[in-house]
Amino acid sequence: MTTNEVKRLNTADTVINRNLDIKQDCRQIIDTLAAQFLTFQRVSLETGEWRPLVLSSYYSDMMKKCKTWDELIPHIEEYIHPDDRKHFRETVCTRNIREKLTDAGYMEIEYRRLIKGEDLAGFHYGWIYAMVIRSLDSRGKPSNFVTMTSQDVTALHREIETRTRAEENNRLLEDALRMGNLLSDSHRYPERRMMALKILGEMQGADMVRIVKVTHSGADDYTMESVETWHKNNLVRSQDYRLAEIDRSGFLPVLKDLINGEIIDTNWAGDPFHYQKYLPKIHATNLKHTILMPIKFRNGNFFGYLFVCNPTRELVNKTVLEMITLYFSLACENELEQQRIERMSYYDAITSVYNSNAYADYLHAAHGRRRPCGCIFIDVNGLHEYNHMQGHIAGDEMLRTIAGVVRTTAKEGKTYRIGGDEFLVIYEDAAAMHVERDARRIRDMVSDSGFSVSVGFAYDPACGNVEALVKLADERMYADKNLFYQQSGLRQRE
Repeated sequence: MTTNEVKRLNTADTVINRNLDIKQDCRQIIDTLAAQFLTFQRVSLETGEWRPLVLSSYYSDMMKKCKTWDELIPHIEEYIHPDDRKHFRETVCTRNIREKLTDAGYMEIEYRRLIKGEDLAGFHYGWIYAMVIRSLDSRGKPSNFVTMTSQDVTALHREIETRTRAEENNRLLEDALRMGNLLSDSHRYPERRMMALKILGEMQGADMVRIVKVTHSGADDYTMESVETWHKNNLVRSQDYRLAEIDRSGFLPVLKDLINGEIIDTNWAGDPFHYQKYLPKIHATNLKHTILMPIKFRNGNFFGYLFVCNPTRELVNKTVLEMITLYFSLACENELEQQRIERMSYYDAITSVYNSNAYADYLHAAHGRRRPCGCIFIDVNGLHEYNHMQGHIAGDEMLRTIAGVVRTTAKEGKTYRIGGDEFLVIYEDAAAMHVERDARRIRDMVSDSGFSVSVGFAYDPACGNVEALVKLADERMYADKNLFYQQSGLRQRE
C-alpha cells in the first residue's frame, strides 16, 4: 500500500471520529482500503490509548482489553521472531514514535511475525511491513494521533530472495565458466591454473585453495603432495594449513569417499560432521569450514582433490562446485597427457635419458652464451654384434644398463642419447677435473657391468660454441675406440 492510500484511510477515520454526515461513505473507504492490511489501528501520542480498526486473527481477548499501545506491545512480541523482538519494541514504542514523528511524516519497519499459512493448516514466520503515520488535525497541523498499519510482504521477500539467489547463481556460473576457459589450455600455460585457483578462492570467499595430488603406495597407504596453492591476501606461511599435519591413518575414510567422487563439505563451527574427527591436527589451526572436491579422470583414475579452506557458506553452490571439479579434473588430465607427450618428445623410450630432440633444443638455447662447459662423448662397443647374437631385447637391456651407469656417475651433467649407440653428457659451470674424472669412471663402471664403451671428453672454461666442443670430444672418442679394437683384436665395423 502506498503512503497516499494510508493518508486516505487516515482522513476517512478522522471524518468518522468527528461524526460528520459523510460518515457512511468514509466507512466504505476504510473497509475497501483496510482490507489490504493485517492490522490498522490508531494510537494517541498524548495518552497512549489505542483504537483498532482492523485486527489480525491472532489478537486475543486479553490483547483487545489492553488500554494503551505500550501495554499491548509485549503481547504482540510473543508472535514476533526472537531475533526481531528488540528492534520491534524499540521502534514502535510510544516514546520513540513521539521523538521521531515530530512533524507530519511516517516511519517504516520490517520484521518477521507468525502468520497463518496459505493452507490455513498452521502458522509460520512471515515478513511484515509496518508503517506509522502522524495524523493531521482539522487545521492541517500534526495531531496527537498516529495511524499504524501492517501488511504481509512475505511473497515479496520470497520474490526478492529468489531473484537475488538467481543473480548470485548466475555470477557463480560466470566465474565457473571463466575458470573453465582458463583451465582449457592450462597444460600449455601453467600460470592460468593459478588464475583459476584465485577465481575459485575469491568466489567462495576462502582463505586458501590448494590442489593436492594423492599417490596410492599400496594397500591403504597413500601419500599426499601439494601441487599448487592460492592464498587470500598472500596469507603468511605461519597461518598455512600444511598437509604434513593431516592424520593420514584417520583421513583414510575421507579419502575413500573422495575416490568415490563425493564432494565433502565440513562446517567445523556448526553441526558436528563425522569427518571432523579425521583431521584433528588441522582442526587445531584456524580452520572453520572445509570443502574437499575430488579430481578424477575420465577413465575413473583418481588424481587428488581441491582443498578449499574457510569458504563463505552462503556462496557454496554444489552444482557449480561439480562443474569446477570437472574443469580441474580435465585440466589435470590434460597436463599429465601433455607431460607424457613431452616425455615422448624429449626422452628416449628405451633408456629414459634425454633424446636428440632435447639435445637440439639445448644447442639452440646455448647458442651465443659463454660459460664453462664440458662434455663426454660415449659410444657403446659391439652393440651391433650383441644384437645379432643375443637379440634386440637383450640389446635394449644392454643400452639401459649403460645409460644407468652414465646417469648415476655423471650426476652433475645432463645425459643424452643422440644415436643408436651414442651417448653424450653435457656439463655447465663444472670444473674440468670433474669432467675428466667422470669420463674415466664411466669407462670403468661399464666394464664392471660386463660391457664396453669408448669415451672422449672435452672442456672449455669460456665455451661459446657447444657443437665445436662436442665435435672435439667425438674425435677423442673415436681415437679411444680405435685403441679398443687394436687391443681387443676384434674387427671394427666400417
